[in-house]
Amino acid sequence: MKCRRFWLHSRINEDHPELLEASSVNKFPMIPLPAHPCDELHLRKTFNKYPIFPHNSPELDGILFYHTEGFYTRGETPLVGWLKPFMIPEVFKVEIVEPYMALMPSNYETYSLYIEEFNRMYSEKKKRGLLKGKEVGSQNGMDTSSDPEEIMSVDQIEELGPLR
Repeated sequence: MKCRRFWLHSRINEDHPELLEASSVNKFPMIPLPAHPCDELHLRKTFNKYPIFPHNSPELDGILFYHTEGFYTRGETPLVGWLKPFMIPEVFKVEIVEPYMALMPSNYETYSLYIEEFNRMYSEKKKRGLLKGKEVGSQNGMDTSSDPEEIMSVDQIEELGPLR
């Protein structure tokens, strides 16, 4: 994982620094996000301050967990997980600052029920064609609920080519 992150950051910083800045041709700059081991010390350190990013930009939507030995693949995999900040205490038994707990919906019960409901609603939207971005069965096989202009496609990332 460290090697992959180093490679990606090197490629962007050295060969494509324009991706880091907003401009007339790049409305949404790429922001390299920090990576930490998933242990109690780093979770406490991360969630003991609010906001995590200066000026709360980007606003923290959740935490992405990668298995360090996992390969990048399309679609769902048990080697990658996503939790909303308010789920951290329940899953990891780590206290977090109140502003992140305030993001918890009033009908929240448990992280497993929340994820189950999220997946159910996502499947319904997918079936009805209400998701923005790439269609199901598209070239890169990805669906996204974000503005497609905000997302760098797999093809665009692959076009960066190998490290020189």
